[in-house]
Amino acid sequence: MIFKEFNPKIHDYHKVAELMYSVDFRTYLEVFKTKENAIVAIEDLLLVENEEITNSKNQEDVDGFSKIYIILDDNDFKNNDNENKANISSKDIIGILQVVKGEKYNLLTYALYLLIKLKLSYALKFSYISFLDSLVLSNFNEDDLYLAEIAIDESQRGKGLGTKIIKKVIEKTKKKGFKRVVLDTDLRNIGATKLYESLGFKKFDEKSPRFFNKERGMNNMEYIL
Repeated sequence: MIFKEFNPKIHDYHKVAELMYSVDFRTYLEVFKTKENAIVAIEDLLLVENEEITNSKNQEDVDGFSKIYIILDDNDFKNNDNENKANISSKDIIGILQVVKGEKYNLLTYALYLLIKLKLSYALKFSYISFLDSLVLSNFNEDDLYLAEIAIDESQRGKGLGTKIIKKVIEKTKKKGFKRVVLDTDLRNIGATKLYESLGFKKFDEKSPRFFNKERGMNNMEYIL
């Protein structure tokens, strides 16, 4: 596998938005009502967040904002002579990895950022999603790497790619001096929880609040480096 930092100016951000939608489609459908509306909104968010990272003086020091990496099949990538980033198409992208370096952003600060950068309806909806996330997702520190999302293209599932990605993340995170890799699994997704446990992750918390008569629960898991 090859990991390349996502750049919506040269990579297919529609494909990336579709993959992000697939990770938490229930919430997106609840908030945006249709898949199409959700994907268009995610595309806008991808563009403004990438601009924030790109404009930073030192991209390695961008804390709190997520970074997205597109995942390519190394054999297909080399065989198709796609070493030039501009030649990467949606068919080449077999998955995405989204990580957050350092301490989680402040919820109010992020909401204000969204209000400045996005149109009002999108800003309010993404702020609401962030609020819901804050109730169940892991707390993490500045020396942690938070694994926000792994999404594999539907045509590539069942090949063990998720396991390979996790192992690669752990390997690289160790080299960079982080203390933990942190992630979350839906309480209903027993298979995912067992997979992460088999890779050395342990549950350190469980959150399952009721909000407006709706329940959304997560296992907060960590891998100690």
